[in-house]
Amino acid sequence: MTAANHPPNERYINLIRHHPLFKGVDDTLFEQLIAHCQLLSYDKQEMVLHSKTERESLLLILEGSVEVFVSGPTAAKEEVLEILQAGDLIGLSSIAHFLGEPPHVNSQHNVGVRSIEPTHCLEIPFHVLEKRWPDEEVRHYLLRQSGQANGS
Repeated sequence: MTAANHPPNERYINLIRHHPLFKGVDDTLFEQLIAHCQLLSYDKQEMVLHSKTERESLLLILEGSVEVFVSGPTAAKEEVLEILQAGDLIGLSSIAHFLGEPPHVNSQHNVGVRSIEPTHCLEIPFHVLEKRWPDEEVRHYLLRQSGQANGS
């Protein structure tokens, strides 16, 4: 993974501004929020999120695709749960933790996320989501999306 410790470049700004998490914010707030985010890049077949890793952010896929999978006792026993593409969020199963619920650890399943192709994501820390949470459309969007998530 290549983590750029800076805001995303102009190539992705338009995509981010039109995403439901940022849509409708004024320029000043957008700049403040995006300053806390960083662009992450993954090569093909690179682990994006490891199983049982505590999550403090969501990842917005800007380009590329990933697979969410469950590991069995051996790598040959993996089962792909879903494929996520540009515009999708990774880590939605952590929304309950973001909302203050204690994390539930399921020791029987190891859910991970791996890139299928070169992938670029915007890491959005939970403290940025907190600033957007009062917006009713953002709340509804996140709750709808988390209801559709299978463990990412």
